[in-house]
Amino acid sequence: MHGRFQWARALIDQGSVSSFITENLVQSLRLPKLNTAVRVTGIGETQTSVRHAVHLTITPSNADTPVYRTTALILKSLTRYLPNRLDIPEQWPHLNGLSLADPDPAGSDPIEIIIGADLFGSLILDGVRKGAVDEPIAQNTALGWIISGPIAQLRPLSQSSIGVHHCSVTDDLNQTLRRFWEIEEIPASSKITSEEKACDDHFNSTHSRNSEGRYIVRLPFKHGPPLNIGESRHSALQSYLRTESRIKTDSSKSSEYHNF
Repeated sequence: MHGRFQWARALIDQGSVSSFITENLVQSLRLPKLNTAVRVTGIGETQTSVRHAVHLTITPSNADTPVYRTTALILKSLTRYLPNRLDIPEQWPHLNGLSLADPDPAGSDPIEIIIGADLFGSLILDGVRKGAVDEPIAQNTALGWIISGPIAQLRPLSQSSIGVHHCSVTDDLNQTLRRFWEIEEIPASSKITSEEKACDDHFNSTHSRNSEGRYIVRLPFKHGPPLNIGESRHSALQSYLRTESRIKTDSSKSSEYHNF
């Protein structure tokens, strides 16, 4: 982490795809925030929206190297996990003499950082210590030895609560922008029907623009011209004469009609 912050309780989560950090630690280290928009999904499909992230530089608590850099999402709190108070050296002889990544793994200090699976693989070193069936396993890492596994015979029916952490991160902003681009993107090649092409050709060959700036285009016909409209002259003439006769009975309408 940036600065000379010697130690922060960290939980290594092998199932996640991103690291996390508490808002409290970000404020303590005065880390500059980055805007982001992602959704974090955890156990039971619970979802949390994250709006900020920070760049972290992580080193062992007792050395300045090696150095690992990652980006962590900022959450108000990470986990309610509180380990039971245990005397590790006396209970598990196979862990004696190990330089643990967390000097007090059974302490009550809050978890401030969750290291994601994207960084976890880079931390692993050769070296594993195993005890009995019901005892934890120690794994050597660049940050020191970490312990995991059972600490006693499992009694699930007598446990009132269980601490579990697993999450996945969805980049909502990138997915939203991608969908927008796919919808708005102009296709490289367009496929039009023969009727659409004929309509386009008709517009290009007949349209013009008058002195008032209006576009003028000839009416399109599917067939023709000339058009075969049948013997309609007689019917049209009779309709015209009936209109003329009806208007003559109203002098004002007749005058307006003939003026038009």
